Amino acid sequence: MNCQEREEKNEADRLFNCNHSPFQGLSSYHVLCGWLLIIHVYEWALAMFTINAILHASVIVADTKVALEFYQGVLGLELDSGRPDLGYPGAWLNLGNQQIHLLELPNPDPVSDRPEHGGRDRHTAFAVDSIDELVRVLGQHGLDCTLSRSGRRALFCRDPDGNALEFIEVI
Repeated sequence: MNCQEREEKNEADRLFNCNHSPFQGLSSYHVLCGWLLIIHVYEWALAMFTINAILHASVIVADTKVALEFYQGVLGLELDSGRPDLGYPGAWLNLGNQQIHLLELPNPDPVSDRPEHGGRDRHTAFAVDSIDELVRVLGQHGLDCTLSRSGRRALFCRDPDGNALEFIEVI
């Protein structure tokens, strides 16, 4: 080992092999590899992504036309005409910056014997500006609903396919 190599080794030992290092006693090469691994793991942790929003929820329906009578006719959601041909019937409904996707596909889940109260079933929650007005509209269409048991101004109902929906008053 020449003088320059010895000097570089001593510098590496000084930088990477201090007494309080977790790599104490290892060669400077192994210490350097250990630090590179730590840096790589740290960079990976910094590169973690963040989920920012829910963009759509999909609902399985038996008949898109019947489902649209409910989601458009009763709830007043707007049809998005931009849905491509996906190889099966369905529809996309706009709801602010989010959507509801109606999928006319065979339902793998039972539609009967679901809990009476939608809060005890999987459900999608929507914000509304008036629970009282929604109760009136649902009643006009002969649709049953149950009030939330949480004490909030909220209610649950089911669409024609038995999918549970929650509506929470947000003023």
